[in-house]
Amino acid sequence: MINSLLREGLILIDEYVEEIKSFIDKFEFNTETDEENLFGIPINNEIKDYFNISDNRLRNLKIKLFHYWIKENTDVFTINELRKSLYFKISDIIFYTDKLFDVNDDEFIVKEEVLVELNKYKDKNQNLPSDIREKESEFKNHYKYLKDNISDLHRLPDWQDRIEEMNELTVEIHWKYMPIYEEYMLENRGIIPENNIEEYYDHYHSLEDLFRVMIGEGLNWKTTGGDLNLENSLNFEVFTSRWGHKDRYRIKRKIYGWEVKHISINGMTKKNGEGALFGNFRQDGVFYPKEGVKYALEILWKDADKIEMEVDELQNKMQDIADWVSSVEKATTSKQPSWVNYY
Repeated sequence: MINSLLREGLILIDEYVEEIKSFIDKFEFNTETDEENLFGIPINNEIKDYFNISDNRLRNLKIKLFHYWIKENTDVFTINELRKSLYFKISDIIFYTDKLFDVNDDEFIVKEEVLVELNKYKDKNQNLPSDIREKESEFKNHYKYLKDNISDLHRLPDWQDRIEEMNELTVEIHWKYMPIYEEYMLENRGIIPENNIEEYYDHYHSLEDLFRVMIGEGLNWKTTGGDLNLENSLNFEVFTSRWGHKDRYRIKRKIYGWEVKHISINGMTKKNGEGALFGNFRQDGVFYPKEGVKYALEILWKDADKIEMEVDELQNKMQDIADWVSSVEKATTSKQPSWVNYY
């Protein structure tokens, strides 16, 4: 049974890898690079940008690994354990395995250099000062004062002094919690917290994030995010003037973007709708706000990937976009001058 489960996990990953490779070929991504990852996917700036491969995500995966490792004291995992114990997404396994693990058959073994890093974190985490609770209380008091005066923040005479005092306190508080942070926040700060804690927290919003962690409102590391809604069939019903009624598309959120099925054109679609979806629109002469719809589809894909968005919510938001397209299509036809008869 165990070997069967291991094999199922590897087959699942292999299927997703093949989809990604096919997608890269279909949309003619630049594949010129000296670097391929463990699964043979070329890694360059264009591919990193599209698939959101970043040091910020890698940092958060290390923190997930740390929280499990320090509790369970194990450094060997199967694919199923990566997903169910470390809460790695499928895309994490595909794009970051070779940064974190050595692979031996079906075993993923934490790299020696990563273990060295984790042990440094452990030393900090388990050797906190005896007055850590007092430091946390002081931090919270400073933060609440600043928050209560947020509308006049930069005019407070002691604003910078309090920021600096809080910043000094983070040097030890951070190691107690080892928080996961939003990757866009890590990107905005331009630094990995563990590399320079004082610099990372030298900003009100960074301090605010740490406060939320301290009161139990921070991000939960035990989540595989959008894997919850991958591969589920969604309805996308759009009115077309050509046929005078709504057409139904079937759409799935995939690891690379969207998969579209329709009577006319089926196939892969980028996160922003380019590909089979817009191909169908062209086929039926649908008039729609292209740049706005591209933005909406990509934002929806990213939001659905980041959080545990239920399929019903994803369905509703997908239909919101379809309704928007329908309303523009109807208005374009009905509002044109009667003598034009173009649409």
